[in-house]
This record gives sequence, structure tokens and C-alpha cells, in this order.
Amino acid sequence: MSLDTPAQPKIITPNQAALEAVAQAREHALFTRQAVDKLLSIADRQDTPPELRAIVINPGNNGQYVVQDKSRWEAKSIAVLNPTAFPVYLGIGGVQATSTSRAPAVPPTSVLTLPVRVYDLELGCDPTVLLANSAVIYLFRYTSVQPLSGTAT
Repeated sequence: MSLDTPAQPKIITPNQAALEAVAQAREHALFTRQAVDKLLSIADRQDTPPELRAIVINPGNNGQYVVQDKSRWEAKSIAVLNPTAFPVYLGIGGVQATSTSRAPAVPPTSVLTLPVRVYDLELGCDPTVLLANSAVIYLFRYTSVQPLSGTAT
């Protein structure tokens, strides 16, 4: 066939056209149903309260200035409430929770919410600042994504 010869149109019977239309409508309905189910699942998780954990850094002056918080499930977002007078560093994605590693920090008497996925999280304080004190902070683990925010308390 040359480029100059027009292609012959495909002849479709009314029954074939109807069957194709029904097949396309069914495929669209299945896609729509899956999308609605996913949206309902996301909406259900939005109302789930976060898991709250109290974390103690350097309890009893034991020299543990970095604490691992391990979980069985992946948080979609985390928030850290730091009511202490010391900054708290967050080790996320392999970054160490120290002042020298450029880890995100929660300033004293502040809260920081991060929309990041984490299983395990490292939390730490600078030993030269914390000294023999203990820092009790509060970790919130969310099942849904929360907006980035930071607030001084």
C-alpha cells in the first residue's frame, strides 16, 4: 500500500459498536470505583489520631544523648513537641541526630511537624548543652500526611 492510497475505513456493525461501548463503560466504572475506594481510605485515615510516645534522652544521667525510636509501622508524618530548654535533633533517613550532622532541630519550647515517611527515628541532644540533665520530649506518629509546621510554645 502506498502513502497516496487512503486506508479503508473499518466497518463496524451496530452490535460491535454497542459491545465496545459497554466494555469501555465497564472499564471506566471499575477505574472510578477504585479511585473512590482509595479516596475513602485516605479520608478514614485523616481522622485517625496520632500515636503519642514520650521519649527520654539521657535518663538518669546515663550518657545516652541519642535515642532510637523504632516502630512496627511507617508514619506518614511526625511531630515532635519539645517542652525543654534544649534543642532536640531528628535523625531521619540515615542522618545522625546530632548538632554537627545538619539534622533538623526542634528548638526549645517548640513543636515541629514534618510530612516525612519514617519507620525508625533517631532523636538526640547535644551532650555539651544537655550535660547531666534529662530531656523528656513527645513524639506524634501520624497515619496520614500532615502539613509542615513549626510553633514556639
